[in-house]
Amino acid sequence: MESNASENATPEELRIAKQCAPTKEGFVRFQAVELLLLEGYEKDEVARISAKSVRTIERWAQDYAIHGIDGVAIKKRSGRPRKISKEKFSTEIIPLVLDPSKVGETHWMGVKLHGYLVKELHEQLCYRTVLNYLHEQSLSRVMPRSWPD
Repeated sequence: MESNASENATPEELRIAKQCAPTKEGFVRFQAVELLLLEGYEKDEVARISAKSVRTIERWAQDYAIHGIDGVAIKKRSGRPRKISKEKFSTEIIPLVLDPSKVGETHWMGVKLHGYLVKELHEQLCYRTVLNYLHEQSLSRVMPRSWPD
């Protein structure tokens, strides 16, 4: 693939982006582009070194050619829409978490809260999602411990 990589970033800028990549996957992407476009490796060699397909290497090189460093950088993905909106969780679930006696409970554990939401309120959530919601509300999991003697 022909690329005018010098218009997108200098070799030094690409190396800096590679070193500053926040994830291993980001590092691998920048390294692949560097090996292919700056070091002159063949696509199949870069694919083998990167443990990716040749098609993936071609796509990264094309993204770099069109968009520069930003085209290769990993972008945040939005993911699946929430089953319960933040507003609903804040207004309907958090009051129950803060005062479990409203539903006849003395305390909540993550598993117990998840079971209540699924069985009693018929919410279709996985356990991890419940923990994520609580974390977003700055409600951490606290393990009860005995008082030291």
